[in-house]
Amino acid sequence: MISIIGLDPRDTNVEWSLYKYFDRTYQIDLDRFPSFDDISNWMEISRCNRIEKKLVHSVDNVISGRDVLEDHFLDKRGASQLALLSDHEYQNGISKIKSDIEIADSEQKEFEFIVKLNFYSITGYKN
Repeated sequence: MISIIGLDPRDTNVEWSLYKYFDRTYQIDLDRFPSFDDISNWMEISRCNRIEKKLVHSVDNVISGRDVLEDHFLDKRGASQLALLSDHEYQNGISKIKSDIEIADSEQKEFEFIVKLNFYSITGYKN
């Protein structure tokens, strides 16, 4: 048996504002995380006779207003995607968020930072 747990950024049910505000983070994840279809195919090639994919954890959160600036995932060390960015790229993303917060405030709207992630296990069994 082999089991892998992770996320697939290609998942159409994923919505993560991190990808919107920090250039390259989506591409970084596409490069780092194989699709679940690819993993299933690799398991089939390895002669797994039963392959199961199931949702093991969901994060469905909206962080409002300036609270997002205190969120641990926005710390450069808090999300692996951010750790891979240059300091300039990271600061540029933070600046975009601050700008959008200011715009929302001036329009008397609530800024929302969306975190909707699904983590799946994919398990291949061999006899």
